[in-house]
Amino acid sequence: MISEDAIAGTYDFSTGTLSAEPVSNSSKTITLTTGGGFPVTNTTTDINANGAYMVIAPGTHSLTVRYWLRNETDNPDGTIEGTVTKYVDLTCEAGKIYDVTANLSPQELSSEYYMWVAKKEYWYGFKDVQPKDALGFNDNYPKSQSAAPDRWHYVPPTGVNWAANTAANCPTVNQIIWYTQKGDPHWDGTELWTLLGRLRKGGMWLKKQEVIAAENHTTPQNMYAAYNGTDYRKATYEFPEYSFTNNSVVNGRPEKSKIADYFYLPAKGFYRNGQLQYVCRYGYYWSATSSMHNPDRSLSLNFSSTSISLGSNYQFYGFSEELKY
Repeated sequence: MISEDAIAGTYDFSTGTLSAEPVSNSSKTITLTTGGGFPVTNTTTDINANGAYMVIAPGTHSLTVRYWLRNETDNPDGTIEGTVTKYVDLTCEAGKIYDVTANLSPQELSSEYYMWVAKKEYWYGFKDVQPKDALGFNDNYPKSQSAAPDRWHYVPPTGVNWAANTAANCPTVNQIIWYTQKGDPHWDGTELWTLLGRLRKGGMWLKKQEVIAAENHTTPQNMYAAYNGTDYRKATYEFPEYSFTNNSVVNGRPEKSKIADYFYLPAKGFYRNGQLQYVCRYGYYWSATSSMHNPDRSLSLNFSSTSISLGSNYQFYGFSEELKY
């Protein structure tokens, strides 16, 4: 449990009441360890079976509560442990007990991936055989425009490099650059989510477009059209490797008072030739801009636990399109 004010420490009790602040050993964090843990089910409301008690200093507190969960039974990749985070504003009076209940179901993510600007998602018509596990493979992936026209990537006309179909509302390359350079990336390596029936974790928090715009004295419309005065949609040269890479990634989610300024992108990996790759380790999200230098590639937002960058990737890869501006 994390607060933005002191919730633990050594308090003065010489007058018969606690001092308003700790006199020493002040802490904004309380960690409750339950030994080997206890099972969490939806079949009981018995506090003695699936609950725990913590002692917190009196006062009004804005709390981030991170529940640690462990799945040891049905995860194909073995035991997985991570957090489900809840936010609580609580006014505590001395000597009283307060119930804090929470739905601990992790966020369930969309299982859809797309080739760049395809009309249909990567596994459309074959959802029952979509690979669910890391390095899982199925041969029913789209192999050509003639064999799978709706699932195959868009091929822009000569001199055109903007998206249509499903990716039309994805950010432009300019917006991607803004996110990488000014998005204050925070890697959250513990928050749990589910994808394709599997429990997973890992993802990036980025500042929202309107927040970036306000902090940099511009507008979302200007971010769409250019980055620092240059419209990279019109670039006819190949972007140098690492030209828009940011290695200043903060480890851990933003604090509660600032979390509303950010949005979260899970590290869903991608599909390549029918195989699921790098799930939980990397995130790949299409932009609405293809490369003018390499017509078989399009630009994307790529990230890991240590960096975030503008990427140039083959259009036949199956990436996510959930990064909507």
